[in-house]
Amino acid sequence: MAQRIIDPNNRGKPTGQKRVVQLPPEARDHKFVPDFERWKPGDLILSRSVEPTFIEAEIVKFHDRAGFGPADSCWTHAAVFLYEDFVVEADKDGVRTRTLYNDIPGSLLRVRRRPGLSIGDRYKIALCAQRMLGMRYDLKGAVQLGLEAKKSKMWDREPNMPEVKDAVICSEVFYDAHRQITRTLLADCPDVGVTPAHLSATADLEDVFVPWLELT
Repeated sequence: MAQRIIDPNNRGKPTGQKRVVQLPPEARDHKFVPDFERWKPGDLILSRSVEPTFIEAEIVKFHDRAGFGPADSCWTHAAVFLYEDFVVEADKDGVRTRTLYNDIPGSLLRVRRRPGLSIGDRYKIALCAQRMLGMRYDLKGAVQLGLEAKKSKMWDREPNMPEVKDAVICSEVFYDAHRQITRTLLADCPDVGVTPAHLSATADLEDVFVPWLELT
């Protein structure tokens, strides 16, 4: 099934209008925003920049070396949807919350969801991810994933990750929260060292259609 991508340069026909009082200037100038009301707590948000940075290009190379196809290797970041326009994510500054309006129009977004979960479990996944706030970003672990990718054609085993209990990488915020609440693993994802490409490729998550709204 084709991926459902929220592309700022290919919006199609907006399905409605929305009034937002405070917006970053770039998002305001774009005049369109995704319909966040279609998202649910605990949804996975994959993203990549319209114009990839050096680090993003390196992440894509890591994914390519690991054997992922272009449709999955291109995703370089993962976050967990909380409510309204807020997500929880891990970056170089640690685990934090922020608004997705900052991604418009510079990023392509993709929303994925585990079907069949109760709304209560979806809220629990969001809250579990938020509990990680303040943990430091595992930059060493992220680099280690890349080194492992060079040695392995596929990440179908557990990479030799360092034992760092108070550090996470972006995709593990979603994966660990999902595993803790559902007590299940996602298909074709390793126990340790899951990447955005894994979360893109797994058949246990479904893409969510999200149209654009025109700002009023």
